[in-house]
Amino acid sequence: MKTARYLIEAAILGIAFLVFRIMPPEKASACGGWIGRIVGPRLAASRKAITNLQNAFADMPAEDARKIVLDMWDNLGRVVAEYPHLKNIILNHVTIVGEDNLLAIGKDNPCVIIGGHLANWELLPFYFNYKIDWPVSGIYRAPNNPFTEKLLDACRNPEKRGTYIAKSQQGAREIVKTLRKGERLAVLIDQKYNQGIPVEFFGRPAMTSPSFAQLAEKYDCPILPFQIERLSGCNFRLTIHPSFRTEGRSEEAVVLHAHGLLEDWIAKKPGQWLWLHRRWDSKALR
Repeated sequence: MKTARYLIEAAILGIAFLVFRIMPPEKASACGGWIGRIVGPRLAASRKAITNLQNAFADMPAEDARKIVLDMWDNLGRVVAEYPHLKNIILNHVTIVGEDNLLAIGKDNPCVIIGGHLANWELLPFYFNYKIDWPVSGIYRAPNNPFTEKLLDACRNPEKRGTYIAKSQQGAREIVKTLRKGERLAVLIDQKYNQGIPVEFFGRPAMTSPSFAQLAEKYDCPILPFQIERLSGCNFRLTIHPSFRTEGRSEEAVVLHAHGLLEDWIAKKPGQWLWLHRRWDSKALR
């Protein structure tokens, strides 16, 4: 039964990708946003997103929270529709800010690039693999559906540039090899990790993986914050912030600093962050 369900889910996604691929990127993005706004608010997950918002912004009226969640569904629908167009978007629909901060590190030196599930987060590796041609290894959580994973992989790495590393024991070994070879590693740091450390995020403790800080410390490499904003439609601004190092800081302090950056980015455009994550321990929200 599970295999049949997985095949049906993958078939639906595959057909959607084919339809979106036929459209120009702007129309595909707009269509995905429309579907997201129609379908998303009717899902039970919307209640979780509204609760997360009101816990993060204590004084936020319920109506404002619902508006932001609607924007979130619009953005998420656009992200799905943009998968077949990621190369086109990175080459033709982005403005780059702060590239000197990357060039200061140099192509032959390792670094840990951090970001979050903001705007279209899939553009982060595409910038390195296609825009600037400094291949990067991106860490991701493999979906439970293996057929869906193949569809996503075909969109994420159409010309096999760079590397995508699934979170696993084998993936951990690949991560170590990447930094040992002096290459770049990209990781989204805004998901809950029960085995991590509690770090304040929007005023409440959130269990967070300190692995990016540990890796930067172990391999003596800088941490490079990478911010993505949707400006309009499928047009984006990618901001590369100044890098920082772990020297003289505890891993908790490094993670807290990184979370402070995320908070600033999310607060400016809250409708572009994925509020669906169970980011905070329910006990911490009482």
